[in-house]
Amino acid sequence: NGNSTHEYSYTVRDYAEYILRNPKYYYEEDVMFAKAILNYGACAQEYWNTEKEDLANKNLNESDRVINTLTASDLESYEVSKVTNKSGSFEGYSLVLKSETTLKAYYKPAEGTEISNLTFKANGQTVTPVKSGEYYILSVENIKAWDLDTNYKFEVYDGDETLEFSFSAMSYCYSVLKNSESYTDSLIQLISALRIYQQRSEVYQP
Repeated sequence: NGNSTHEYSYTVRDYAEYILRNPKYYYEEDVMFAKAILNYGACAQEYWNTEKEDLANKNLNESDRVINTLTASDLESYEVSKVTNKSGSFEGYSLVLKSETTLKAYYKPAEGTEISNLTFKANGQTVTPVKSGEYYILSVENIKAWDLDTNYKFEVYDGDETLEFSFSAMSYCYSVLKNSESYTDSLIQLISALRIYQQRSEVYQP
């Protein structure tokens, strides 16, 4: 009738830990995924320095909190290189994890290219790129866990030919691992946990 009775608070950790306390009601894949969620959450807290005194995986057994650190060779198959044509080039890419999981591709037009004459597409959808300095950024947002290893296509059409650039979230992870000396240990650990999270989630892929 529109009147509030009781208010309940529930977290992802609460649900994951419920699965871990009641494994007989779940498949082994569910249990493994619950652990992966908690470890990924804890690594994200460490990386972004958020509520580190209350890590998501704090109630896991010590052995379950161990995350094997990846190296570049583990993700080498996801390596991509920049592509170019007469209109410009895709110079790089990034991965946003702090909010919605988002892939961003960075297009740099060639000198003299008229941007208004170009058509931009991301994952098959026509988009308006966001200008940032000398780059134009194309994004694919809200990527599902099981699609973190899926290549997404970014395209620039200039009326004559199409410049195509494809990569996945794991491509970005590979680039970080390949240059691991330039990044913090907490980011390397976050990427390692992300990979496990992605792998464990594949059982739920439609």
